[in-house]
Amino acid sequence: MLRTRFAPTPSGYLHLGNAYSFLLTWIIARKSGGKIHLRIDDYDEGRSREIYIRDIFTSLDWLGLDWDSGPRHSGEFLDHRRRPGGLEPYAAALEVLAERDPDRVYACRCSREQIRQANEKAGRPTGGYPGTCRDLNLEHKPGETALRFRIHAGEQVIVKDMLRGELAFEPALSAGDFILQTKSGEYSYHLASVVDDETLGSNCIVRGEDLMESTSLQLLLAGNLPCPQFSQAQFLHHPLLFRGGEKLSKSEGAPSLSALRKNGLPVSRIYRSFAKSLGMKWTHMETGIKPEDFLASFSLKDVSLQPMRWEDLENDIR
Repeated sequence: MLRTRFAPTPSGYLHLGNAYSFLLTWIIARKSGGKIHLRIDDYDEGRSREIYIRDIFTSLDWLGLDWDSGPRHSGEFLDHRRRPGGLEPYAAALEVLAERDPDRVYACRCSREQIRQANEKAGRPTGGYPGTCRDLNLEHKPGETALRFRIHAGEQVIVKDMLRGELAFEPALSAGDFILQTKSGEYSYHLASVVDDETLGSNCIVRGEDLMESTSLQLLLAGNLPCPQFSQAQFLHHPLLFRGGEKLSKSEGAPSLSALRKNGLPVSRIYRSFAKSLGMKWTHMETGIKPEDFLASFSLKDVSLQPMRWEDLENDIR
């Protein structure tokens, strides 16, 4: 059975790009008779806010999208431990990594500014880790050092994408060694997300195409834990929504679903605006479009790989 998830982060109000990802996830699951779990990714507790958590449930209800497991309302999520099993599974995963291949996990004392300066001096892309601490054999001291995952030169990762086929990545050339646990003891998104997906049995993961590189890192990590369910999962990296040439995101002032609701926008207009990208050839149904209306004629082969532009959608939702 197909098992997927909604995995919003409560770091801002949800926007149209989130709605598109939710809808596509819902269609794929419901058309195949699969199951959806609601997993709120509050890994960055410093940016998580209760108002954003409540917005997730309000937005999903407004969009008319249901799910099969996970918290049913914000109160249930807030009243219980946000992550099944607490933090213990992440600590256990780190122990497994260290036991299976001690060379994979190493201590790093670099700050973000030091990494930026080292990359700038060497003329490398600023996002990757330059490997400053990878061969220093530093002792791990919580509060002073982070833990990183060593990526060996030449390692390739194959991502099986439901829209694009098999994609090959060489993470050492782009991202470099990535964080597993911060100096303050917080577990990284890559580690926590892989462990959570394995625990949930996720075998179909829908996310934006900007996360393809993250998928390659997570697959490399999963293979070393090991996480067999995640390692064999199907991935769908959908096109993004752009506004003025920039990716729509919470941090860039994207039109939020909350604001659209408050302005009285019928949710059917959002679905009408997504129809073309999802391969729908409707010539009627000007109003009253619901998620169920996508199921009969939806086919993955018809999903567009072209980015969506806010400017093109604006007329549909205004």
